[in-house]
Amino acid sequence: MRIAIATFQTQISPRFDCANTVWLVDLEGENEVARTELSLMQTPPPARAALLRSHGVAVLLCGGVRRCDYFDLLDQGIEVIAGLMGEAQDMLTAYRQGRLNPEPRWEPGRRFGCNARRGRHAHGAPRGRGPMGNR
Repeated sequence: MRIAIATFQTQISPRFDCANTVWLVDLEGENEVARTELSLMQTPPPARAALLRSHGVAVLLCGGVRRCDYFDLLDQGIEVIAGLMGEAQDMLTAYRQGRLNPEPRWEPGRRFGCNARRGRHAHGAPRGRGPMGNR
């Protein structure tokens, strides 16, 4: 399984849409078998979910994540574990040991990249519908 960790130097990036790089980590069970770094510098936030999917990512570990990005990632089949902070290596270890809770968390405020003003989000669901409540 491949996971991505949004990073800023050695730390979890505070926001996914502002991350410059992600670690792509291949796991077999609890063992890390490969790690590469992928630059996000040339990828605008609305295209990042598709980029991660094209690299075979199944899970994203990150700090804050905008609602738009959260639902775009879910639409690409990527599980999101957000609200993390600290050393990226420590979060990877915690994930491998099953100690991270995948609760949906996102950054409030700006809706850059969303079609929320038009009453529909990029993922097609009307606002205020679905299991997450008002998106």
